[in-house]
Amino acid sequence: MTAIRHRAPAILGATLIIFLPLTAPAEPQNSKIQPDSVEMKNGNSFRGLILKNDADSVLIQMEKSEIEIPKSKIRRIHDNPDPDIAYYKITAAGELPEWRAMVMDMRENDSIHSFRQIPATTIDSGIFKNIPYLSFRVNKLAEFNVYGPPNDPVGVEFGVYGRRKNSEKFQQIIRQFIAGHLNSRKEIATLYSLSLHGGKQQVGSLVLEITPPQHADAYGGWWISIYDPKRAEAARVSDAEYAAVTRPFDQIARRNGSLRKRNVEKEKSWLAANVEKLTGAPPKSDGFYRDREGVLRIQNSNSGQNSRN
Repeated sequence: MTAIRHRAPAILGATLIIFLPLTAPAEPQNSKIQPDSVEMKNGNSFRGLILKNDADSVLIQMEKSEIEIPKSKIRRIHDNPDPDIAYYKITAAGELPEWRAMVMDMRENDSIHSFRQIPATTIDSGIFKNIPYLSFRVNKLAEFNVYGPPNDPVGVEFGVYGRRKNSEKFQQIIRQFIAGHLNSRKEIATLYSLSLHGGKQQVGSLVLEITPPQHADAYGGWWISIYDPKRAEAARVSDAEYAAVTRPFDQIARRNGSLRKRNVEKEKSWLAANVEKLTGAPPKSDGFYRDREGVLRIQNSNSGQNSRN
């Protein structure tokens, strides 16, 4: 039987994060934050979190990669029974969580079948104009954007296109997800005070905003955003710099928000350069997907995996 390791969700005051291999952070000095290890017959070893351990292989996630190892090559497995041991980061009031904190929670959500980086599209008006950002497609018609430095963002937002953009149930799910990454009760209360049909409120240094599909800046989607307006102003770049890291919306998506057919292999180096520019490290992957058993797999540009929802 397949064994899948689950980690606790984010909680108020402490955000549990996992180092998704979209970036390559430095190796930790304290091995206690990586509770599991696999010893190979050739003398090598791998340390991280075991996500799956079945009769044929072990799937282990490390900070820099995720690897599936055949049991025939393994000498010994050290599987710590306490999965809540790893990757904590405190997010203070008035701060936005690291992108990886939100990605980790998406990985834990069974309704999310795929998460993949896509080219950031040009934003020519509004608070996010000319701010470099990383963009990810969640399933087929939802989007997650991180503005400015991903490890210390100036803004984050979720959007949804298609028929679900008008679904209050789906909008409430997105709002609930974001609320789980806010630190103060006042921030959470303000988020829930906003009408799902649109609105904006400021709490301390942060602005919480809901943008309806009919808004000029919505590109036909429904959006919920959190940003620091002062830091956003400081994060803007010149038109030339911005044009180098974004693509026109109609080159990437159709009017209904669905993605156009793309030359993924051709895009790969362009996307990788943008990730490295914003994170300071080359990407190891462009997302993840769930296989037929529901096991999370790191996805690369050659995987050919598509969303199922």
